[in-house]
Amino acid sequence: MHRALRLVGVLREGMRRGAPCRLLDHVREWQPGVPGLMLSFEGAEPLADDPHLLEAFHGLGVRMVSLTWNGRNGFADGLLVAERPSGLTRLGKDLLRRMADLGMVLDLAHIAEPGFWDALDAFDGPVVVSHANARAVHDHPRNMSDDQIRAIASRGGVIGTVFYPRFLGEEGTFADVVAHVRHLRAVGGPCVLALGADLDGVTSLPVGFTGVQDLPLVTAALLEAGLPEPEVEGWLGGNWMALLEKLPRTA
Repeated sequence: MHRALRLVGVLREGMRRGAPCRLLDHVREWQPGVPGLMLSFEGAEPLADDPHLLEAFHGLGVRMVSLTWNGRNGFADGLLVAERPSGLTRLGKDLLRRMADLGMVLDLAHIAEPGFWDALDAFDGPVVVSHANARAVHDHPRNMSDDQIRAIASRGGVIGTVFYPRFLGEEGTFADVVAHVRHLRAVGGPCVLALGADLDGVTSLPVGFTGVQDLPLVTAALLEAGLPEPEVEGWLGGNWMALLEKLPRTA
């Protein structure tokens, strides 16, 4: 909790001192040319197992929450918990009710599969998987099964393609990125496609990719693979924007 509050404080101080970005209460406040930030939790540990604290963090700008990282907390199990992970706890269901009341996005990245399905049943708001790939293309626990892809797509959600080689394939190339995007499109449709590269959270990058400045190379690979330009634009951010624009404005 202390670390999360400190990060928000550092961000707000930086903007007050002239950092060229803006913290958005709603995506419709974004202005082209000015980087806009929306805050999220990757794991709900900052709530210290107390769903009541969600209201305060929402007031600070948090608009999306994933229940877990890879481990266990008071809300659910992450995907690296034991051989038989559990689903949502009572606190987890309470947290989802509060998230729905506030109009927040639920991120199901990292959660164990029992919790994934419990959360879809318990939550009627917008649902995403912010960073994961397709398990049928590369069998890794962090990637999504076809049933999970279809479930997210049926809710109007998005799945963000990760550039981490361990989630892409044996080599981790642009061709692997294309293969995952094409499979997500085939199973979930073009509106499920999104970018979730996780460049600040990985320890290696695809062959020939050195950072965000090389994103046009991946875009070119998708176009060369035959994806229509509007669908590539959706993957690059259009589908994220369409989902976030549906969130309610704060008072």
